[in-house]
Amino acid sequence: MSDFFEVFGLERRLAIDVAALQRRFYELSRQWHPDFHQAAPPEEQARVLAESARVNAAYRTLRDPIARVEYLIRLEEGRDTKEGAAVKPKAPPELLAEMFEIQEALEAVRG
Repeated sequence: MSDFFEVFGLERRLAIDVAALQRRFYELSRQWHPDFHQAAPPEEQARVLAESARVNAAYRTLRDPIARVEYLIRLEEGRDTKEGAAVKPKAPPELLAEMFEIQEALEAVRG
């Protein structure tokens, strides 16, 4: 099963194109919205509902820089990142914010 970055077709990294994330979220939300699948068989409706929940969890995690850092750390450490729950930050927010700023500065220097 794909990780949250793959759900949106994004590279696994700290600095992401948030506008692209939002555009893709709207596309996927329309595609997987349960209202558009009401005539489908119950099994299909359940699959659509699960995919819609996955898209929402992925978006909540990736749009928040702190949650994104925590999620990346968990991915890199091989810790459980099962869907259904966005990653809850455990590190001090100041540390995560500083890590994010450093990553952005490195990206700017690298071009």
